[in-house]
Amino acid sequence: LPPGFGRTTAGIAFTVTLQAFDAYDTKIYEGGARVKARARRVFQEDEPEAGAGGPEPLVEGNVADNGDGTYAITLSLPRGGEYQVAVEMNSAHVEGSPFSVVAFSLSGGNVPRAAGPPRPQVAPPPPAASAPPPPEDPPLPTADFDPSDLSTVVNVGNISAKLPLAELRKIFAQCGEVLDCRNVGSDQFALVRFSTRDEAQRAAAMLNGMEAGDRALRVTLAEAAQGGAG
Repeated sequence: LPPGFGRTTAGIAFTVTLQAFDAYDTKIYEGGARVKARARRVFQEDEPEAGAGGPEPLVEGNVADNGDGTYAITLSLPRGGEYQVAVEMNSAHVEGSPFSVVAFSLSGGNVPRAAGPPRPQVAPPPPAASAPPPPEDPPLPTADFDPSDLSTVVNVGNISAKLPLAELRKIFAQCGEVLDCRNVGSDQFALVRFSTRDEAQRAAAMLNGMEAGDRALRVTLAEAAQGGAG
């Protein structure tokens, strides 16, 4: 199966590599196959767009033949949500296709949610004609890190230089209330503190390995790392 499918950031291109095999499950070391990749967004049941205007258009992936039996597939999913990505080689689906991919939106919209009780539908207030626009990114509350209590903290590594700290904070805010997010030592590492242990555990489970920028984030529980060091 092509590694890398699973989680990504909406609007940021990511690349996975497809390895060709023959009928005897032996690697093929030459190119020339016809490879296509297409993604289609899956509507959530509570989305107002569901069933209106027909399905969204397919997102075509860019495929580069490396000439050695591998193919680089590059996709950029336009907005947050769940996608089905179909990968075909010589007009036949590869094993496991279509793949399920979750794209996280940095704006916080169109993010798949875990199953739970339905949320009440509240009509938006009428727009004010002369009201000034709200600030784009209101600052999140900041709390000092207490090294004696790391139960709500996650370590984040392998951060891309293309991913500002403010956008990293938005990604983790989709898993819960972020009290603090700061770089440690260099721009490639950060600590993120949540309001609860469950939120930190959810972030470690959902965001570890997520493509953000041109790198896959490494997310681990700080409490577990401290315990392992002792």
